Amino acid sequence: MNCTLESAEAKHISDIFALYEQRVQWMDTVGLKQWNVTDYLNAYPKEYYLELQKDHQLYVWKQDHKIIGALALFDTDEYWSICDHSTAFYIHHLVTDPKYHGVGTKMLAQAEKIAAACGKKYLRLDCAVDNTALNQYYEKLGFTYQGKCQDGPYLGNRLEKLLK
Repeated sequence: MNCTLESAEAKHISDIFALYEQRVQWMDTVGLKQWNVTDYLNAYPKEYYLELQKDHQLYVWKQDHKIIGALALFDTDEYWSICDHSTAFYIHHLVTDPKYHGVGTKMLAQAEKIAAACGKKYLRLDCAVDNTALNQYYEKLGFTYQGKCQDGPYLGNRLEKLLK
């Protein structure tokens, strides 16, 4: 099995967006209220991901040449405005194909390597306060709570991982 995290190409955008659509449908199926109730797909349309790709901020996870995950690495994040942005990458839009288990963990491990290779000390992200399982998942991976953030109705936990 050949798996890689690599920079997204423009030709990948439709496949990437399809992952977000699948994940929203999955959230409806399992009763999780997150992207499926926040108009996520309209807030972040295909054109948004194309811009991230052009700015070299979008990555895809491929397994045997099939895209089954994606994430963005940002240099700054408004939720972390009081922090030194030069020391961290900020993970956003992490998505995986619901049929594949363990992909998120592998993607985050590769994101750590990318960040370390770029001289970063931290990976940072936010997670909905009321998504207990996802918060516990990130904690298990070594992310620690650093405070709350809010954007309209969204209330999140800011989480940070010190890189080795």
